[in-house]
Formats: sequence, structure tokens, C-alpha cells
Amino acid sequence: MSEPFDTNAHELFLGLDSNLSDTTSNFGEYSYRHGDILSNVSGGLRNDRYDAEALDPTFNSECQLGCSYVYRQSGNTHLANIGLSFPFDGYSIDVAMGYLHADGDNDRSYQDTIFEVGLIWNF
Repeated sequence: MSEPFDTNAHELFLGLDSNLSDTTSNFGEYSYRHGDILSNVSGGLRNDRYDAEALDPTFNSECQLGCSYVYRQSGNTHLANIGLSFPFDGYSIDVAMGYLHADGDNDRSYQDTIFEVGLIWNF
């Protein structure tokens, strides 16, 4: 069951932070990852080539609404993030946008834009 979760990868990460003022900063990050990509899918697997696959134990409840599968494949992933951090009412707010592009060795690719908002509380 745990074979798809047995992953191996190498990653190169670059990040840059700069202060716009005494309290506000911006950041940019890029990472390139070569190795295993873990994914899940609902409703069944395609006839693609996967390195490992299994029923996903997290999202299945006896497959009443359709089974969810987890699979692992080798490939390359690029992730870029930009963001801004600023104070708000005694806290800090992080607002970021990221772009992800992954190419699997079975000729499948995935891309997505990710928006994140975080609240930071220092105590």
C-alpha cells in the first residue's frame, strides 16, 4: 500500500527577499525538482505508465462515490512564487502567487496557478 508514497527526488531552490519599508517586504522563489511526483485521481486510473499505484487511503470511504487512486511517476517540476508580507493589527499577512508546472516521464503534464494568504503570529 505504501509503495506510491516511497518517493525520491533532488531539488534546487533559490529565494530572494527584499525590504520595501521597515515593515513590508517582498519575496520571490524558484525551485526545480527532479524525481518522483506523487498525484491522486478520482474515478480510476488511465492506461498510462506509472511507477507505482494504489487505492488512496486518505480519500476513500469504501469507494461509495468512486474510488480515488494515488500514483507515483518520475519527472521534473518547476515552481515559482512571488509574494508580499506586511503588518496588520499586530500580525503579519503574507500574500503570494505561485505557478507550478510538472512533466511526468509518461508524457503527462500538469500546471496550475496557486494563490495563498497566510497569517503570521509571533509570540
